[in-house]
Amino acid sequence: MTKETATSLEEKVREQEIQIDRISTTLEVLLERRDKEKAGIYQTISADIKKNVFPFIERMTTVPLSSIAQTYLTLIKNNLEKIVSLDNDFKALSAHGFTPTEMHIIELIKQGKRSKEIADLLNVSIATISFHRNNIRIKLGLNKRKENLYSYLNSLKN
Repeated sequence: MTKETATSLEEKVREQEIQIDRISTTLEVLLERRDKEKAGIYQTISADIKKNVFPFIERMTTVPLSSIAQTYLTLIKNNLEKIVSLDNDFKALSAHGFTPTEMHIIELIKQGKRSKEIADLLNVSIATISFHRNNIRIKLGLNKRKENLYSYLNSLKN
């Protein structure tokens, strides 16, 4: 291989590295925007449930219902309250500076999902999940402690 050919190949490799960096940056920006949009949609849905569904559930509790209907109504109310309370979790966690992606991963960790399961669900590598878990630990001040992240996160909601 001549010196000119080697130099030409090195230049092509550098150009491709620059192009890959640009693409990577663009993808990161797009993913962050998507995560913000998802968080906004979640907040909108949560507000709509509070405004448009809970008043009717409250009205239904004042009318006579069969025991089965009362049980179903209680289940519906409890599940909707759980969904709406996630909005409060998101607000509390965002005070730590978590990104929407980190908040999504936190919720999956709180559900008991392992890194591999989370990676499969989000269609990313385990290394990406490890990166986010490490950032979460740093933001929570757990990076120098041997505390279990799952246990710590679940203790926060109590």
